[in-house]
Amino acid sequence: QDYNPNAKIAFVVFYSNPPAHPENSKYAKTKPAPTWSEYDRDRPKVDNMLRLNFESARLTHPQCRLVILTDTSTEFSMGKIDPGLSGPKIEIVRTEGLDSNEEMLSRLRTRVRFLESERGTHHLVFLDTDMLVVKNLNRVFGEPFDVAATWRHQKE
Repeated sequence: QDYNPNAKIAFVVFYSNPPAHPENSKYAKTKPAPTWSEYDRDRPKVDNMLRLNFESARLTHPQCRLVILTDTSTEFSMGKIDPGLSGPKIEIVRTEGLDSNEEMLSRLRTRVRFLESERGTHHLVFLDTDMLVVKNLNRVFGEPFDVAATWRHQKE
């Protein structure tokens, strides 16, 4: 689609409860819980990261859209994740049929479904929960590209 200078930016994050993998689970002997799930189990930390993520987006983009993509069972307390600043409210978009044991696949499925419903009405920025928005990105969307990504050069 052509660049729409009037389109607002939507900041989109994915979060769902990590797999539990209890001892009696079918995954207990064959598949250990992923290392990221240990951190994601600490909901106060996750809620704080989401709050800071959206607070930074609102400060740099007061008219933005804020979206959490998730499954049908993960609960959110808006009082804990909403920064409380004036501006847009956080939307929660739920997708059925996700598997918490396949977090990356679930993340991709929710993004594809979101993209199908979005239809180009917003410029989209997909963020991890632990990211902050430090500058206004409006001028970036004036550049000719369809997909952009960040890359960090790591010295070996």
